[in-house]
Amino acid sequence: MNTNRRGRLVGGQVCTEPTPSERKIEVALRKAASLQIEASPVIVCDPQGAEEKKLHRYLVTIEPTIMEVGGSGFEMVVGLIDKSRQNPINKLGGMDQAGEMAMKAYWSVADRATSLMCAMDGFDMAKVDLIRVSPTSDEGIFIMGGKDVTAQMKKKFGEESCLGDVFRGAWKIARKGLDLSAFTYSLDVPRGSGGVERFDLDLEAFSRVLRHPEMVVACSVSLSEPRKVRASEREGFIHEEIRNLENREIAFYDALPKSFRGNNGGRAEVESSFFTNLTKTEATGKDSGSYVEIKLNAKQEEAKALLRFVSDHPEWKGTSKGYAAIFSGNFGMSAFNTFIGKARANNVLTSVAQAMGDLSKEHGTVLPMNGGHLAYWVDMPSNELTVDLIRKSITRRLRGDSGDLDIGLEPSIIIVDAKDMRLSDMRARFILNSMGKDLYPPQVLDMTDFVLNFIENVHPAYQQQVYEALAKKENGGVRVSMEDLDNMQMLRRICSSRRTIRDTEDVIWTMRRDGELPADIQSKKGGLETWLFEFSYERYEHMFKLLAEKIRDQVRNRDVIRRGGGIRG
Repeated sequence: MNTNRRGRLVGGQVCTEPTPSERKIEVALRKAASLQIEASPVIVCDPQGAEEKKLHRYLVTIEPTIMEVGGSGFEMVVGLIDKSRQNPINKLGGMDQAGEMAMKAYWSVADRATSLMCAMDGFDMAKVDLIRVSPTSDEGIFIMGGKDVTAQMKKKFGEESCLGDVFRGAWKIARKGLDLSAFTYSLDVPRGSGGVERFDLDLEAFSRVLRHPEMVVACSVSLSEPRKVRASEREGFIHEEIRNLENREIAFYDALPKSFRGNNGGRAEVESSFFTNLTKTEATGKDSGSYVEIKLNAKQEEAKALLRFVSDHPEWKGTSKGYAAIFSGNFGMSAFNTFIGKARANNVLTSVAQAMGDLSKEHGTVLPMNGGHLAYWVDMPSNELTVDLIRKSITRRLRGDSGDLDIGLEPSIIIVDAKDMRLSDMRARFILNSMGKDLYPPQVLDMTDFVLNFIENVHPAYQQQVYEALAKKENGGVRVSMEDLDNMQMLRRICSSRRTIRDTEDVIWTMRRDGELPADIQSKKGGLETWLFEFSYERYEHMFKLLAEKIRDQVRNRDVIRRGGGIRG
């Protein structure tokens, strides 16, 4: 969510001044922020956990509490939040380091913001729960309510006020009150001698080297209209509200190609027959059987037809992402969430998860590789017979056996022998194989992802300092050439032309198949792809270390200032 004030047209000009209702909301929220509000626990669900940990089961358990006050004007509000820009943080600062701290900060702000909404004087709202939909997810659900919420809000803040304004104001205040320097992490940085040096860093320092520091803790949000709750609601009414809200997020659904629309309603979560996954039970992976990744493939003309939905339109907000899926034709969980909405995507993922459960009953042990639903270990050989069995099992489910799904996409399966493969390398292995780079080591994907995000997301002043430092002997002693800089500029142009290209997979498929790229890039795209992998392989280690040093300098300079000294030169 962009927490800046929304522009609106006034006399033909965009006005960003707050409205009277927004001013009233801000005053009420600031007063609430002065109160002592205890942090509340985030409820963590797990679609691959025990039955009581599943989202639908948890929602059923809290419904009676809400219905107890139903029938007396009580209105329920459901909100969906989703962290924005997490991928660049993971790539530049380490998923288990800066990435993990950014997630903690995000959930802290989410808790504070939703609590502030319910602590405003004269606004009778109560927070029921803040829920994380899985142990590793950045998607959350909050449930709150009160008596005659809409009438209360309009009486207190004005007729033009809405809950979205209240949430945006609460998020802004909660974020401003968060000390990012308290979110510390240690990063092991390679040294030339073959060892590592440990850097003690924090999110505040990390944010200072970025083009857009606010992306460290940012989110998108969807809010339901207040719904009057009866004392005799049917079981599953919260689940249904979430499903409807998720479906409304995709305003262009009815305009999608037919093969994407054989989907009846949706689910608030994936219904899987698995109660654990390989990441929980095996630290390094298996030394027998096969790893498989499943995506669903669309015909090229139908996949490219989705390009119109990436950009904003009078009738819908563009997705600004999904390029790897559009140009490769292979759709995974993220792409389905983007183009058909999370609830309908959960239908698709449920069919795949249940198909793999069928396979486990009929042909041997199957386990999800992680908390997702499209990557599995199967106790079967890595050959075409196994691929064919998986494809047939999934196709049966996709063609409507479950009664609520009939889409015109075909399973696309990558299979890799599990022997000598580390579980932690498999995501990269699948992506590289899908791009025809089977011989590249898995580690190269982290390198190219880092370089792309460095070009796109690090502040130009720090980029320049890193490029200059690369010429020093201890950093490789090779100056960044004019050709290197030209190639970086071309990659930036590709990223900016397609709004949000997030990683190597996005940029490679865009270069290969986007016929709308400028002519000078079209003529060089083959060489540019080769350059990206070669430059990243050669320069990644030094660039990673130099960026970490810039972050450490921010920590040291801040500490000096806090002690009353000057900034180090």
